[in-house]
Amino acid sequence: MALSYQIASVNGMVFEISANLATKAMNARLIRIENDKITQNLIIPEKVQDVVVVGIMPEAFSQCTTIKTVAIPSSVRTIGYRAFCHCSNLEEVKTYPSGSP
Repeated sequence: MALSYQIASVNGMVFEISANLATKAMNARLIRIENDKITQNLIIPEKVQDVVVVGIMPEAFSQCTTIKTVAIPSSVRTIGYRAFCHCSNLEEVKTYPSGSP
């Protein structure tokens, strides 16, 4: 299975966009955040460059003390191990349905 990868940054969030060259299926995963660019109330987009966000990688938010709330789109199917590890000010993680936050 041949894959192609691309990195995209949106509002302090860094995403990996992957494409299966055989099936042309594409998806995006949040791989990390840039702490100095993150607001207290973070909304993860449902799509990045018209590609659906399906996952949050392990330790993606690790050590982020800025965020208080995170809204995750319902398209996200996996949240990696320790994704929110040591986020000492995090109070709420919620999901939102497709087409909104």
